[in-house]
Amino acid sequence: MGESGHSMRRVVINIQEQHVVESNKKKLINFCSVFGTIILAAIVLCWVDRYGIKVTMQEYGTKWPFTYPVARLTCDGGIALVKIDGKKYGLTHKAEAKGYPSIDSVWREDPEKPGSKIWPGDITARAREHCRY
Repeated sequence: MGESGHSMRRVVINIQEQHVVESNKKKLINFCSVFGTIILAAIVLCWVDRYGIKVTMQEYGTKWPFTYPVARLTCDGGIALVKIDGKKYGLTHKAEAKGYPSIDSVWREDPEKPGSKIWPGDITARAREHCRY
């Protein structure tokens, strides 16, 4: 085979090698993107579980069921809790059965219905959804 045949073969081999390198680069970038996303999601979930979700009277307006203006929705093994002024309260019967106090001491009276409390349904639903993950 002549010099031009060897040169042509080297060019083809170089092109194939470059294609393999580029293909591997793309695979590596995709892997790193997926892996990075998973790591970031894990970090965010750990942070959210550790600190809970902040909810406020300002956010819920007249439907705010607590006597304190700020609370955090937290979980204990999938059980929905609310943390108010540093203390955790159960939002469900499961939480109370596990030993968490009920929200009675921080449950706000309904100003439009004397003797009634503002139902914490929206807060409880949000906490339950948070605790599912």
